Amino acid sequence: MCDEWGTPMKTLGEIAPDPGPVKNPNNRAVGWHPHRGFDIISYIKEGRGNHADSLGNQEEVRPGGVQWLRAGSGIEHAEGKSHPDESNKHGFQLWIDLSSDMKMDKPQYGTVQPEDIPEIRSDTGGVLRILGGYGSNVFPERSDEFQISDCELPPHTTYEHVLPAALVDTILVYAYVTLLSRNVCT
Repeated sequence: MCDEWGTPMKTLGEIAPDPGPVKNPNNRAVGWHPHRGFDIISYIKEGRGNHADSLGNQEEVRPGGVQWLRAGSGIEHAEGKSHPDESNKHGFQLWIDLSSDMKMDKPQYGTVQPEDIPEIRSDTGGVLRILGGYGSNVFPERSDEFQISDCELPPHTTYEHVLPAALVDTILVYAYVTLLSRNVCT
């Protein structure tokens, strides 16, 4: 599942400005709720994200960063509303079903800030950020090979991203458009 929230407003190819911490970090838009049997990646493109879980983790992620959660055998968590009210927010949450042999794994959590997200810049101005799986700091130990990437492209350009053969069985592309400057992102 892919859930996109907010409206993209940032400059293409750059990390959005950090709006700074909120006054009440315990205020969460999504209250405590359980999950089991899948991985969740929250990619915060603009604004800030926040998370707390039943393992005792509590983190805030800056623009361009990722929060990840392995629900595995079961975990409760609360999330969101960790940006100043006047700041823009935009991002994605991806839910990845775990294979049957991983569904009862021990729950895990992590935050990867923007400076630790691998980035590849093309000669044509494209920027590819590797958010999860192969080549990233998010779920690098998963036994099934996958990769989640965000590629921002200026108008009228192309970008070629070569994947290892093990990753090309199933490919999903979600295209979104930044209407403010008419830049197309995929």
